[in-house]
Amino acid sequence: IIKEEKCFSLKQLEIDGRDLIDIGITDGHTIGQILNTCLDEVINETLENKKEVTLYYCEDYYNSLYDDFYRWITGDDGSKKDNEGN
Repeated sequence: IIKEEKCFSLKQLEIDGRDLIDIGITDGHTIGQILNTCLDEVINETLENKKEVTLYYCEDYYNSLYDDFYRWITGDDGSKKDNEGN
């Protein structure tokens, strides 16, 4: 019987901060937040601990953080209005 190895720490993730830097995420706080969120998803078994999968998830998560921040700064709630304000 082969024992299944589960991921329970950042060291066990298939990615690390260098991988996030390589895809353009350079802020240390943001890298930590994304890696911890990724780890939570892997522990909860909603994300597979494979490099390609986790990198795609991290990039998508980062983009959603940026989009949320942009909407907060601009006051844009994401809804489009027509020319008459409806």
